[in-house]
Amino acid sequence: MTDNKQFENSSELCSYFLSELIEDRSENIIICDGPGSFPKILAAGFTYVKKYAFIHTNHINVRNKEKNKETYILKNGDQLDGVIVLTESQKNDIIRDYNLNNVSAISNFIEIPDVVNKPNNDSEKIVGMVSRLVENKGFVYLIEVAKIVTSIYSNVSFNIYGEGEYRSRVEELIQENGLENNFKLMGYTTAPNKAISEFDCVVSTSQIEGQGLSIIEAMLQQKPVVVFNVRYGPSDFIKHEQNGILIENKDTEKMANDIIYLLENEETAKKMGKQAREDIIKQYRPEMIMQQWEKVLDLQ
Repeated sequence: MTDNKQFENSSELCSYFLSELIEDRSENIIICDGPGSFPKILAAGFTYVKKYAFIHTNHINVRNKEKNKETYILKNGDQLDGVIVLTESQKNDIIRDYNLNNVSAISNFIEIPDVVNKPNNDSEKIVGMVSRLVENKGFVYLIEVAKIVTSIYSNVSFNIYGEGEYRSRVEELIQENGLENNFKLMGYTTAPNKAISEFDCVVSTSQIEGQGLSIIEAMLQQKPVVVFNVRYGPSDFIKHEQNGILIENKDTEKMANDIIYLLENEETAKKMGKQAREDIIKQYRPEMIMQQWEKVLDLQ
C-alpha cells in the first residue's frame, strides 16, 4: 500500500510526480517548453537526469522589460544541461546578459509547402499580413504606412488576416485615418498559404518576435517581405535587399517607400521572392533541425 502524501500546493505535487515518474539516470532527458513548469522540474531534485529548457518566445517584452517566467529560467540556467531558443540573435544576447555558456539556437520545425499561384487580379495591388490582432503587432505603424502608400496609389489594399482582442482599436484607427476603402480586416483563416498567395508583398510592423513564422511562411510562398528589424527573428533569415527588406524599427516612411518600390518593380519583387523561398528551405530544412536537436541532446 502506498503511503498517503499531502502537498502544500500543485507545484509540490508536480515535482513529486516527476521524481516518481522519471528515474534519476543520465540517459533520461527532460525538455521543458513551458516556462511556468520550469520551477517544478528544478524542485524535483534530479542529479543525473539531463534537463533542458526551450524558450519559444522573446524573454524581453515590448517595453524592453524582462519577462518573469522566462528570465527565471535564464537566471537559473547554470542548473541545466542546456537552454534552447529560436534564433541566433536571442542566443547571443542571452550569453552576453546572463553569462551562460550552455545556450543553443534551434528553429521551430517548418513545413515546406508547395507554392500557391496568385489569383489573376491586375486591377488591385495587395499588401498583406497574417497576424493576430494584438497591440504588439504594431498596427499603429501599419496605419501610418498605409496612409503614405495609398496617398500615392489609391488602388493599393492592405489586407490583414487574423483575429484578436485589438480588432476594435484597429477598426477605430482605420476610420480615424480615412482608410476604409484601402484597409481590410479579412478575419481568421484556416488556409494561410492561400491568403498569402493573394498578396503582392508582405509587411510586418511587429514590435517583438520570437522567430517570425508568419514572415517565414510568406517567404516560402515566394513573396517579398518588408519587415521592421526587431528582436528577435527577422535578421536571422532576411538578407537585406536580397531575399527581403529590413527596415529600422518604426521608420514608417522608409517602409512605405520600399513597399511602393516593390509594387512598381514586379520583376525585382519576383526575384526577391524566389530567393526568399530558396534561402528559407536551405536554412530550415527539417533534417537539419533534427541534426541540431541530436547534437544538443548528445544523441549522435
